Amino acid sequence: MLTTPSVFSTRFISVAEGFNRAKNSNVSAGFGFAADDGGYAGVTITGTFARDELVDKTERGDSFTVRGRTTGISSGTLTDLRENSEGRIRIIGDAPTEGGDSGGPWYAEDSYGYTYAVAIHNGYFPNSGSKYSTAMVHAEDYLTFTL
Repeated sequence: MLTTPSVFSTRFISVAEGFNRAKNSNVSAGFGFAADDGGYAGVTITGTFARDELVDKTERGDSFTVRGRTTGISSGTLTDLRENSEGRIRIIGDAPTEGGDSGGPWYAEDSYGYTYAVAIHNGYFPNSGSKYSTAMVHAEDYLTFTL
């Protein structure tokens, strides 16, 4: 029986395929953001934050950056972490975003200045205007790859 992939899986499948191709080839690949000239945009991703680190960062109200297709680069504060009945972790923040930014990365630095992927932008809650995202740790589990 054929099933239609969920919105969640179709957003991330190309990311996973790209990682797998790089991992299984002789191509040297780093983890960074693409620049318009084909190189990297100066941000190198070291890894992802584990769930307990995300809880700590949210409780402290740490800052993060989001990179969206429409908005570009903007910053905000991590305000909440929620887990649904399926175990999917959502990170809530207040960085300005607009329609078309979905799928863009949320990232933050640790206390040593290394940059880590926090989440992947999904949208906003209409009642509060808060933005939400899917935690990278969940995306990695879902697609069976690791940054």
